Amino acid sequence: GALGFALLRRRQGLQPYDLDHGAAENYTGIPMTDLSPDRVPHIQHQDELAKYAPPGHAGTVNVRLCDKRFCAGFEMVLGEIAPGGEAEKHQHAAEHQAIYVLQGHARVTLAEAPAVDCPPGTIVRLPPGLDHHVLSLGPWPLKLLMVYSPPLPERNDTPLKGKPGSAT
Repeated sequence: GALGFALLRRRQGLQPYDLDHGAAENYTGIPMTDLSPDRVPHIQHQDELAKYAPPGHAGTVNVRLCDKRFCAGFEMVLGEIAPGGEAEKHQHAAEHQAIYVLQGHARVTLAEAPAVDCPPGTIVRLPPGLDHHVLSLGPWPLKLLMVYSPPLPERNDTPLKGKPGSAT
């Protein structure tokens, strides 16, 4: 756990990472100012990563946890959709998408099939070309872990500030 991680960092000659005090380095001990776009640390906290709202999504804040700089074969995203928010009906031309519901309740519609309510623990597997729509039913935010393979192409994501779940 956290104690073991702190002891490991101490053995490596690094200071324990402390989110509450605004550490100047990430979990790997690499100063944040030394991170170039092609240098991906092995261990990071999600609060160190950029937040964005994808196009065609309402009330959504995503954090790209792993992108093609780490592995050209997949991308992993943590998404949070406010109650009543949605990912409008869309499809991915070349990408497989796997969605795991971590928290909240989703209503997922695939193509023209009836909508399915998805509680935490639900896995949704989407092959390329399958129309899908995701609605956050509330009363809590819907938190999703998503994997895309291959990674999504560049698109018009809107950069956001703040922690996942906040639009500021």
